[in-house]
Amino acid sequence: MPYTLILNLGARAGADWLSGKVLDVFGDHFAQVADRIASEQCAPRREDPRLLGYFTDNELRWGPDWRSPKTLLADYWEMPPEAAGRLAVREFLQEHYGTVERFNAEWGTKYTSFEEIFAAETLEAISPNVARAQGAIRWRRAVQWVPRERRLERAREWFGTVEGLNREFGTQFRSLEEAVADESPDPYERALRELADAFTLRVAEQYFRVCAEAIRRHDPNHLILGCRFAGYAPRSVLVGMKKLGGRSLIQQL
Repeated sequence: MPYTLILNLGARAGADWLSGKVLDVFGDHFAQVADRIASEQCAPRREDPRLLGYFTDNELRWGPDWRSPKTLLADYWEMPPEAAGRLAVREFLQEHYGTVERFNAEWGTKYTSFEEIFAAETLEAISPNVARAQGAIRWRRAVQWVPRERRLERAREWFGTVEGLNREFGTQFRSLEEAVADESPDPYERALRELADAFTLRVAEQYFRVCAEAIRRHDPNHLILGCRFAGYAPRSVLVGMKKLGGRSLIQQL
């Protein structure tokens, strides 16, 4: 009977699907674990005619969901200063903005260097504007499963007033109608969402590149079916799956 195999490359390197703990995909440890698991699981099956292919992992967390309200940008920011993932955030931010002046212009800050920015222990600590935008992203994640036509009603039931919602999420919405609008009028929320999505793409590309290289070293014959998702995946992750290469099947479960 045909079958597939879940390798759990990220999970065996430290990710936890249940708690939503993320792993440092940029570190050597992940690449070493992925290669070891592929050697143990894929090499013996490289000529198996019944095997359709491999799933790399099951239900990793790729951003805010029921397990954590954090974006991957926030998770990686809070990694130890010497971690490869934290250094990857720094490199990403410098590439994205080019100069500290451009960063200041977008976030209304007065930093004099990127070193000063990275002294912040959390993403929210960069500035009140970042914290506000992070709160808005958390709110939209909390309400996204509610049908659009009922979101205003639910917001009134949960918080009563816009002031109550703002206290809960650290936001500055001017009305509940604004809070449930499809398009945010807040430039900081839009900027942080774009920044977080771009970094998620970088994480996804690195994750799928490491997985594909490890599997292909030990089995060049079978499909790499991608990662099994917990209901949905951000578009940036699906784009990052292109790093699996030509002999792959992108599947969302």
